[in-house]
Amino acid sequence: MAKKNSGFIGGLAIGAVATILVGSAFTEYWLYGKENTADLQPAAGGMQLVETPAPAPVAQPQPPAEATATPNPFNTGGIATTTDALRLYADAARSSLVLNVIAQGESVTITEASGNYATYPVEADGIAWVRVRAKDGLAGWVDSTKLEIR
Repeated sequence: MAKKNSGFIGGLAIGAVATILVGSAFTEYWLYGKENTADLQPAAGGMQLVETPAPAPVAQPQPPAEATATPNPFNTGGIATTTDALRLYADAARSSLVLNVIAQGESVTITEASGNYATYPVEADGIAWVRVRAKDGLAGWVDSTKLEIR
């Protein structure tokens, strides 16, 4: 303890601000020119800090879920009906040779894609092409949007 009338209380100058830790809270106090530390008074407008829990960890963004592919309705061996008169092409392209015209309402059988194609129906010229076999046995490619699967 400091000497009487020294202007210090417990090593702090009179009028100084002391921060005291009580439990997990900090409180600022002013020393009011008295020798007894019991004369410590809370500072006017002082701030009391209270322990707060640590912030929750930031959630890591999840990669977008893979889109589930729409099942291909054009299964080999399936039967479809033409919704319009339909050109039967030698290959999956409008520039290909037209083999025949299939009348509206006729049934066709979906067949496997010929050639080396990565997807089926085959996307070319902005059209989804499907290979079919007509009633007369002729096989070729048609615009899939003009087929109705049964």
